[in-house]
Amino acid sequence: MSVRERTPSLLRREPRSGDAAALHRGLYRGEVYHSPGTAAAKELSATAMEAVRRAFADVGDPGLAQFELDGDAFFGRIKALRRTFYMEDEWRARVADVVAAAGFDLERTAFDPLKLRVVQSAGHENPAAKAVFQSHRDVWYSHPSCLLTWWIALHDASEEETFVFYPDAFDKPVPNDSEAFDYDDWVKDGPDLKIGWQDIQAGRTAVFPCLQGDLDAGLARSQGFRPRASDELLFAGAQLHKTLPHSSGRTRFSVDFRIIDTVHAQESVGAPLVDTRCRGSAIGDYLPLG
Repeated sequence: MSVRERTPSLLRREPRSGDAAALHRGLYRGEVYHSPGTAAAKELSATAMEAVRRAFADVGDPGLAQFELDGDAFFGRIKALRRTFYMEDEWRARVADVVAAAGFDLERTAFDPLKLRVVQSAGHENPAAKAVFQSHRDVWYSHPSCLLTWWIALHDASEEETFVFYPDAFDKPVPNDSEAFDYDDWVKDGPDLKIGWQDIQAGRTAVFPCLQGDLDAGLARSQGFRPRASDELLFAGAQLHKTLPHSSGRTRFSVDFRIIDTVHAQESVGAPLVDTRCRGSAIGDYLPLG
C-alpha cells in the first residue's frame, strides 16, 4: 500500500528560470516541476477546453457528459477530439509556443504530439480501461532516456482526480513486463495507439507495459498534486507514475505531449533507465519543433 504525502517535496513550484540546461539536469535527476501555466500554456489550455465544450455543446457540461450519453456516443466524440489534437497543425504550433516559453531550444527539440487524456468517474470499473490505471514509466514504450513528459490541466481538479509519482523508485528497478512491448508492432497498423484509444477495445488487446505485482515497501511512497486550470507539470519519462481511479462524479480532462532533446538523444544523455527492456525505438517518429 502506498503512503500519500499531502505536501509533496518532489514537486518544485518555484518559477522556472528559462534555463533549459538547468531544467534538463533537474528533470534527469528526478525532479518534477509543477507551476502555474505560462501565457502559452494558458492559451493552449483554454483553447483545448473550449474544443471539448464544443464537442459536447448539445449535452451541456462536458464533465457530466458521460452520464448523458451512452458509452459508444461518448467514446466517439472523444475519439474525434483526440485525433484532432494529435494530428492538426494548429495544436503543433501551440505546443511549440509552450516549449519555447519554458526556454527550450526548438531547433534541437522534437516532440510526440498533443494527446487528450480523459479519465471518467468510476472509469476503473470498466475492464477495457484497465491499462489507464496501471503504474508505468513512459520510457517503457520505447522512448529514449532524455524523454520529458509535459502535462497541462484543462480545468481545476482535486488531487484524487489526477495521478501520483513514486519518487523512491525513480532510479530503482521495479518488476515490470516492458520486455513484451515492441514499438514496431505498436505502430504497424498506423498511429491509432499513439493517438490513444481510437479503438474502444484497445485496452483489452494491445500491450501496455506496466508494473507487475506490488512495489517493495521502501519504494511505495507516492506523491500527488492538485492542479488548477492551465497548470503545467513537467517530468522525466523515467518517473514511475500511476493515474488514480476516482469516483468524483465528473470526467477529468487534460492534455500532454512528450519532447526529446535531439542532441541528448544522440549522445544517450538523460535519466537513468534502470529496468527498461522494451524493443524498438520511437525516436524516428518524433517530429521537429523548430
